[in-house]
This record gives sequence, structure tokens and C-alpha cells, in this order.
Amino acid sequence: MSKLGVEEAIENAWKRTIQDFEDACEYGLAVYWNEEVLRLQFFRHLFAQNINIAWFSAELETHIMGKRYKPDLIVNFKTKDEVKRCVFEFKFWGSMNEWKETWKKLIAYKEAVWFDYGYFIAIGPTGRTRKFLKIEELNDYKIKAFIHEKKWKEAFGVAESIYVVRELFKRTLNMPYHELVGFQCIATLLEDYVIIFNVQPVDKCLLMLFFPGLEVGSERWREIKRKLIDCGFKKFLETLNIDAKTSAPRFADEFKGSVLLEELEVNTHPKNVEKARKCLKRLKPVLVGLRPVLKLR
Repeated sequence: MSKLGVEEAIENAWKRTIQDFEDACEYGLAVYWNEEVLRLQFFRHLFAQNINIAWFSAELETHIMGKRYKPDLIVNFKTKDEVKRCVFEFKFWGSMNEWKETWKKLIAYKEAVWFDYGYFIAIGPTGRTRKFLKIEELNDYKIKAFIHEKKWKEAFGVAESIYVVRELFKRTLNMPYHELVGFQCIATLLEDYVIIFNVQPVDKCLLMLFFPGLEVGSERWREIKRKLIDCGFKKFLETLNIDAKTSAPRFADEFKGSVLLEELEVNTHPKNVEKARKCLKRLKPVLVGLRPVLKLR
């Protein structure tokens, strides 16, 4: 493989990685990207090409001029008559200061002597490209920057409902949770009660409360019912299941162990988060003495 071939392979891998990210933005999956995903996607496309990778490593502890570094990725390419050694650093969003510090690392790697190329691979907000040189040549060591810019709203404005509701849960409750991805639900762990954030096809998130194993008519049932009514929760549910035709909850005249606490929007806007938090705060007297302890953010 020629020297040009090494650079071409890296540029091809970068172009395909950008396309992966653009596809993720379109389908609402960019929220799952981070620096590690960026690195893995890039290396996947690099490895898939018809090139000879002699050796590679990730985060290998390396000491250069007395300082300790852990480059994100090192790849050695075997050409016809020599080996070309490339070192990569990746950034996904993050502050400008973080990016500049990473660029300084790549400059410092020239002292390692054995690197032929240093690559700065980054995806981030618009306006970053003009802050970096595209190419910097330091004797026999060349640094290149590949930066893809994207407006935040274009990248993360669309997200899967389950991701949004998970964030809504995390911003209101400080408790362990379980994800029922197939049912579009996030729920507290099963104990004396369960709080459920349930996404609906009509772009609503139903905040529900369920008491497993509660016997209708028992003393415990009467006490819980009284507390619910005293705290203003009177929308009793027939079942936790949602009507398949109308995508709406089915209500009951009598308390059967399930309650609709609140209807929320499927977003994490401050007003929506505050609406959920106020509802859960109002619920606290109902759950006194029950497990798990209700902990709000």
C-alpha cells in the first residue's frame, strides 16, 4: 500500500462515519452517540477496507518526554516496503477548551518519533472548524483535522420516545429504574408500589402508579385509597393496559390498584419536568412507609 493509500483509507472511513452520524440524526438515534461510538464507527469502516492493518491499540499507555498519554487509537498500516504509524484522537461535542487540549496532545505526539500521522477526528457544533488548522506538518510528522459540524437541534432535535422519557424520569426521580423498551415504559423497581412513565402513540407520557398484589376491600386498600383521594388522585384505572384502538387509558369507578397520576408531554422542557415533579411531590404522603422510599430530584 502506498502512502497515498493510507490517507485515502482514512478519509474514506471518515466520510462513511459522517454518513452514519447523519443517518442517526435523521432517525432520532444521534442521542446515543458519544466519543466511544464515534471511535468504534470510524475503526469499523477503516477495518472494512482492503488495507493491511499490521497492529492497532486503543488507549495504550504511552510515555512521551516524561509525560503520560493514552491515545484514543493507534493503527499501524503495512505498506509494500514500510509501516506507517497513525495516532488518532476523537472528540464528540464537548467544550472548545477540551478540543484545544486534544489538539495539543497530537502536537506532543511528534516527540514520540515513531508516528507518521496524527489525526484529530471530531463531530461538534457549528463554528469549530475555523478554530483548527486543517493540516500541520512538523518535520516528518503530519497532523490532519477532520471535523464535521452540526447544529444541536439538527443533531439531537429528534429522539426516540423511550430515550426522552428516560431523561424525564432521571430529571424527576432519583431512584433505580427498569426499562421495558418494547412497551415504551420506564418504571421504578417492583416493591410495594411501582411508578411508571408510559409513552403513548398519541405523543403523551402517562405517569401511572400501581400497587402489585393489593387486595380490593382490604384494610391496606382502604388506607391507600383514602390517602390517594386526600392528595387529589382520583383517576382510577381499570387496568395498566392501554386500549389498543384508542391508545387511551381505561378508567374505573373504583380503585383497583392502579392510578393515573398525570398526563405529560413527551419532552424534557422545564415546564414539563416541573409538572411531573410537582405531581410526584404531591404523591409523597401516599407512599409514606412503603418501599422503595420515594426520592425526588
